[in-house]
Amino acid sequence: MSKQKKFQATSLRKLLVTLFVIVILGLAGAFYLGLQIIREYSVEVEKTSKDAAASAKQVEDLAALRQQLADTQARVSKADEIFSSDAEYRSEAATALNRYAEVAGISINNTSFTPGDPQPEGTRRVTIGIDSPASYDNLVYFLQLIEGSLPKMQVAALDITRASGNEVTVGDIDINVYIR
Repeated sequence: MSKQKKFQATSLRKLLVTLFVIVILGLAGAFYLGLQIIREYSVEVEKTSKDAAASAKQVEDLAALRQQLADTQARVSKADEIFSSDAEYRSEAATALNRYAEVAGISINNTSFTPGDPQPEGTRRVTIGIDSPASYDNLVYFLQLIEGSLPKMQVAALDITRASGNEVTVGDIDINVYIR
C-alpha cells in the first residue's frame, strides 16, 4: 500500500477550527471597518446638520435685520418730516402757517423771512403779522398748532396786549423753523 494521506477526523477538525478562526477574524475586521465607515458618516451628518442649523439661523437673522431696516427706514422718514430743508423751508413754513391760521380762525396779513436776531444753529426765522384784534382762544390754539407742527417750528417772540373782553392785539410773531 502506498502511503496516502487520508483525511482523518482530527485533521478535518483542525482544518475546520482554523477556517472558523479565520472567518471570525474576518468578520471582526469587517465589523471594525464598517464601524469606522459609520462613524465617519455620522460625523459628516452631524456637520451637515450643524451647517443647516447655522444657515437657518442666518436666514432668521437676515429676516430680523430686514425688519429692523424697514423700522429704521420708517424712523428716518419720520425724522425727515421734523426738519425742513434749507432750500424749501420758506414754502413749507408759509404753507403750514397759513393752514394753521385757517384752522384756528386767525388771519395772517404778512409773512417775512428775514434773518433778524441771531438764531440758534439749525433754524431760520419767520416773522408773521396777524390781523388785530384776534380772539385770545384762537390765538392760543394757533400757537399750539405751531408748536406741534411738522416741520418743527417754535415761537421765538410774541407781543400781545389785551384789547377788550376775549380779544387781544397781537404784534409780530417771530417763529424759528428747524432745518437740516
